[in-house]
Amino acid sequence: MRAISDKYGKTLYSPGDELFEKKAPMERILSANFKELVLDFSTDMSYRSAENRLNRIRWQETGISYRTICNIVEREGKAMEAALESKSRSIFETAGFTPDGLPPEGHVMEKPAFKPMDPEEVEEAAEILGLDQELNLSDYECPDSTANISMDDVLTKKQASERTSERTADGLFPHSMRV
Repeated sequence: MRAISDKYGKTLYSPGDELFEKKAPMERILSANFKELVLDFSTDMSYRSAENRLNRIRWQETGISYRTICNIVEREGKAMEAALESKSRSIFETAGFTPDGLPPEGHVMEKPAFKPMDPEEVEEAAEILGLDQELNLSDYECPDSTANISMDDVLTKKQASERTSERTADGLFPHSMRV
């Protein structure tokens, strides 16, 4: 299929526009692997260093220029940003929010209801623990409607509920000994 031009020679339609992504006038079409290398190198080093490394890999003295690398990185970044924006808008719309993430007009957000524990249970627990102080019974929330979340500053994956304090004859803990 050939390109369609008007009487002045201006191209109105070209099948190449549908088959290939838009490029700058002197920019070449790059393979996916080459584009991956460009993006990977440009994260760790300057565009000029990435240019030198890519041209050395491809055994070319005057291969890709740093400006082309800059254009590729910028275009990919804009494409990623547009994809994220599109995905977030579609998620908001399917959940009934506005495209900007705001609730619809007239929607009132409900506060979660506080469900206090039965006062008798609180008093019974205080007796078992031997608490002599005055308790405000309405401060204790029902465990069925509560989520307890705790996180320490180390962010360990697994932590024992109790630590052993056993030491060896040398005064070392068994888990810190080297064999």
